[in-house]
This record gives sequence, C-alpha cells and structure tokens, in this order.
Amino acid sequence: MIQPILMLALLPVAHAEGAAELGATQPLQGDVVMAFDILAPGEVVDWFAESIDPLGGANVPIDLEISDPASGAVLGTLHSGEDSGPMPVGTWTARVLGVDLDGDGTLESLADWDLTVRGAAQGRVWSRQWEIRGPDFSEASRFDGSFFALLDGGSSTETLVVEMKLDGLVGRVFFVKINSDGIYHFQGRSCPIGAIGPDGGEAIALAEFPIYLNPPEIATYSPLVPELTNLDPAVDQCAGVSPGVFPASIEFDTNVDGEVHLVCDLNGDGLDPASEEDIHIQTSVRAGHRRILWDGTDKSGDPVAPGTYDCQLQLSVGEFHFVAHDVETAYAGLRLFELDAAGQHRGLPMFWEDGLVQDFAVVMPNGQEGLVSSGPTGLSSGRYEVPAIANVNARAWGDFTSQSKGNDALLDTWTAVRQDVEPFTLVVLDPDRDRDGDGLVDATETCVAGTDPLLPDTDGDGLDDRFEFEDSRSDPLDEDSDDDGLIDSMECDAGDPRRDTDGDGTVDWADTDDDNDLVPTLYEDWDGDGDWTDEDVDGDGIPAWLDRDNDGDGLRPEDVDGDGDPLNDDSDGDGIPDTNDPDDDNDGIPTAEERGGDLDGDGIPNRYDPDDDGDGIPTIEEGTGDTDGDGDI
Repeated sequence: MIQPILMLALLPVAHAEGAAELGATQPLQGDVVMAFDILAPGEVVDWFAESIDPLGGANVPIDLEISDPASGAVLGTLHSGEDSGPMPVGTWTARVLGVDLDGDGTLESLADWDLTVRGAAQGRVWSRQWEIRGPDFSEASRFDGSFFALLDGGSSTETLVVEMKLDGLVGRVFFVKINSDGIYHFQGRSCPIGAIGPDGGEAIALAEFPIYLNPPEIATYSPLVPELTNLDPAVDQCAGVSPGVFPASIEFDTNVDGEVHLVCDLNGDGLDPASEEDIHIQTSVRAGHRRILWDGTDKSGDPVAPGTYDCQLQLSVGEFHFVAHDVETAYAGLRLFELDAAGQHRGLPMFWEDGLVQDFAVVMPNGQEGLVSSGPTGLSSGRYEVPAIANVNARAWGDFTSQSKGNDALLDTWTAVRQDVEPFTLVVLDPDRDRDGDGLVDATETCVAGTDPLLPDTDGDGLDDRFEFEDSRSDPLDEDSDDDGLIDSMECDAGDPRRDTDGDGTVDWADTDDDNDLVPTLYEDWDGDGDWTDEDVDGDGIPAWLDRDNDGDGLRPEDVDGDGDPLNDDSDGDGIPDTNDPDDDNDGIPTAEERGGDLDGDGIPNRYDPDDDGDGIPTIEEGTGDTDGDGDI
C-alpha cells in the first residue's frame, strides 16, 4: 500500500527520468499513462510535475495515480513533491491526473515533470504510448533524443532493446508508439489517418511494446536466433494457389516466437518487402509447427495473374514497427540501433513504403523529398557515432512546417533484430481454366480433387468429375466408391445425386447394402453375369439390389437363423436362399400366404414347415384345397 509522505518542502527536485529526457520543447500531455518498474523490495518512487497556467497564474502541481495493472486497483495518489513510501517488486501503472485550467476541454500539458525510483539507475519509466504536445511546428521545437523499445526476444523469458534515435522530430500533438504488426490492414505501408484498407478495415496502429526513456534495467539483452525448418509450400498436391479457388498454405517449423512474413515478387523486379506492388503478408507465430495462407490476390484484392513467382518466408525476432502518428517532421531523421548489455550499438536496416502518402511529401531542408520507399534491403542506420543524414542513414521527412506527408498520417518504419529467410517458388493457377469442359476448373482438379484436368470423367464411371466432386460427392477417382460391385453412375444420377434407397443416412454410392436387406449389394447379382439390373426375382420391376423383399413374400429382411446373413438360409434345401425363394419350405404354398402361425405346434412356422399339420404327409402332397371347409388350407 502506498503511504504518501509530503516531501515538497523537504526534498530538492531530482529530474531522473522525465522532462530531462524529452526536453523543454516536448511537454507531455496531461492524461498520459505511464508505468515504472520496482526491481528490489522497498524501493521508493518520487514524483514531481506541474503545468503552466494558460491564464497567467502560477504553475499548478499535478497529481499521479498509481495502480495495479493486473487488477486495476488504485494503490494511492501522489501529489507533486511526494514519495510513495516503500513499494513491492513489480510493474505499476502511473496515470497523470491533468487539469483543464482554462476550460477549453483540453488538459494542460506538463511543463516540467519527473518520476524517479529513488537511488536506482535510470531505465525504470516507460509508456506504451507517449503523447506529446509541442508548442508549434518550427525547428526551434524539435526533439533530439532517444526512446528505447523493450521487445520480445523470441520467448517469454528473453528480451532485447532497440534505441530509436531521433534527430529533429516535430509535431503539434503527436504520439510515439510501436508494435509488431505496423498498421492493421496495410501490411507495412504508411497511410493517412482513418484510411480504409483493401479488406475494408480502417487503419489502426496499436500501442504494444514498452517504450522507455532510458535503456531498461529489466531487459535481458539476450535474443534467440530464429530458425525456419521444414518449409513446405504445398497445398494438397500443389505448391500453388488459385485465386478464389484455394489458397496457398505454406507450412513450416519455427524455434522461436516471432513474426513471419510471406513476400512474393509480383512485378519481376526482385523480392521487396517494402514494395507496394509485391505481396507482403505478416502474422505473429509461436514456436512450433505453423502455417501462413495467401489467397492469391494482390494488395488491392485483385487476382494475381497465372504464373510462377519467386517468394520468400522470413522469420523475425525483435521486429517492431515505429508508427509516427501525426508527426509533421523528422529531419535529419530517425535511426534504429540494437543495444546490448554492454551498451554497444549495432545499426539496423529500416524499411518503409510511403506510396499512399508520398503525394504530400515536401522538400526537406537538404533540397530532397523523403524517400518513398526503403527498397528491398532497407536503409541502414550505419554507425552510431556518425551523425544522421537524411535519406543516407536516416529515415526523414518534412520541413518544420505544418504540411508534409507526416501530417494527419501514420508513417510506418520497421525493422527486425534477428532474421532467418527461406526462398521458394509458388505457382498461381488460372482460376477459370477448364480444359476438359467438365465444369471443374483445372486448378481444383489438379490441386484439390486430384482428378485429371484433361479427362471429364477421370474414373470412367459415367459421372463427370464436377458432378462427383460437387453434387454426389462420390469418389471421382474410383468408379465404384463403396466397392459393392456397382459403378457409381448406377447408384446416383443428376436427378438424385445423393440417393439413399433404404433411408439409413448413407447414400447409395457409399452404402454396401443399398436396400438394407442384409444381403450386401455385391452379392445381389444372382446369376453372376455382372449385370445387377436383370435380377428381379419377384417381377415387381425393382432390381434385387434395391428390393428389400426380393421374392415378394412380405418378409423383410429374411434371415431365418438371425445370424445377419440371409444367404446361408435355405429352409427347403433347393439351393435357393430363402430371401430369393417365394416358397421357402417347398410345400407348394407361397410363403406370402403362410407367413403366420404354426399349425402343428412343432415350433416350426408354417412358412418353413414342409408338413404344416404334422400328419406325416408333406403339405405339397396334400394339395392346397380346403378339405373340411373351415377356411384353413
């Protein structure tokens, strides 16, 4: 629990982290949300802040609310000049409680402020989004300094640091924020604020990673080395994609958590992740077996022309996008450096693509416009000790006025600290080509159905490939999908592509007993001539494989011994199984007429009893008359 102690009259103000880093020309907005790290039990936080009274009064002290980021519970409020008392280890949210002194609806910015972890080294104070309110757009209001990005290092336990070194950053009200994806819906491209992407989504740049005012104490400075393995660009049988038919599915294994980029050279000028014309798809991944999809369309959503394209998959650790939100000028510009635990710097390549905002570019003080693109290899930040030179080692734009390509825009600049790249090729298939005219396009036949794009009926069963693949859903590669002896065209047709004769929920082409008479369809070609259509025992016009009562005796199915196999039941031993025998006991009386009862009580139903009345004389010899006139034969 914070125990505020009033220290304003007792302690000198110590500017450890705050206005000293941002400078007098970069006052903080009055409602910024920060955080600070307590790394040892009992550390104490000092707070000082004040805003200038626009009405001419004395500077006004500003309070700071401290809360638990996990629960949101407020621990307490510090007045300017107070300390927190001993704090527990952890990261704590610090919200500036600004004031609106002139009633214009805008909180006054902080003219001076300092948040200090007493007795600790710098590198404890951060925000995911620094919101700064500059006095004007002039060069006198420029910010020359650095922010430090704390980034994921490839796992949940490893981190790394990138220094964003800024020379001449100017904006009226602007935001400094970074993330792993750049601007949603724009795949690495800069755009106007509020722009709508090709997929219909509005441009959004999230504030994801912590941005420190000094090198963060909490960092491990130990990024993992990314490795892409088992790259497989095949989708089913094809290493390809057909726009609107099926996507490319590129599978791979990654040893790290990171960002994956799929880049394909669509214009033949080489692979360029910053090109507006090439395809560039990015997604975040966790370590393991993963995949990335491409639907075969370009950045405008139009189908890519058929052909073979050079592509690459890039796995990155420590990737981040610095999205300059409404920043009118960066001159001489921005540079990015990896910072290690020993304080050494390594210049990183910077990538960007400003095609959507370049029409608003202005001539910089050096007589040049800021580059529209970084090019495929990026613009190197060079050596740390070398001064920034616009368009040479620094990403730059603007001329210290209110108009530039950064005005009302989101300018995305990105890099990656560690990378692994694997090249491959992808085939884009024509989504409309159908050489055999069966209604199933070649791309689907080759890469999904597996059928021959030059044969309309690949398996020769009398059903074209499109009908089997889309309508009946039988196997277009097997003339007899259920191996019941009947080719698929005998078990389904255009009028009823998913016929289910016995209503058991299994369509005939997949049902090994179409009529559910317990006799497999395979065995209902009784004469063995290979023609199932001529088997109609009872002459009712229904072939045996579709007739549950083959002999018309009213018994369905006819399995005397109940063993599930009607073919081994031949009650009269005449070589005809009961299921096909209209007189099962060969007594001269059709089974249909003597289905019920057991006249002599011998336990054998009349239909199977050759001597129905048990008088020792076979029924067939007694004739079929009613000798006593009682109605019983």
